[in-house]
Amino acid sequence: DWILSLDYIRGKRRDLDDKIDQFAAQIVACARSDQNDEIIIIGHSLGATFAVDARARALDRDPALATHRAKVCLVTVGATIPKCALHPAADRLRERIAKVVAEPSVLWAEFQARE
Repeated sequence: DWILSLDYIRGKRRDLDDKIDQFAAQIVACARSDQNDEIIIIGHSLGATFAVDARARALDRDPALATHRAKVCLVTVGATIPKCALHPAADRLRERIAKVVAEPSVLWAEFQARE
């Protein structure tokens, strides 16, 4: 998990970046189809970091994402986002998180549990 995280932070996993790009494209396609009322992106643990990144990339692809019929929501569960975002090399990730947080249309819920 940590090796993958470090490679992702440092931009050394083109295969992972490609998958996140594909996920962002799918989010945009679903939103533009106007067939959905709501799109919920869910990520757990390290996957929460990838979910946030995909949401930011979807905004890059379609800055008017909020104008489509479907509301695009983000749910993270047991996120380890700080593990990656606080790394000194994570500038790109911090920019993507900031993009998601700054977008007024984003509905984001994080769930944590001690057990």
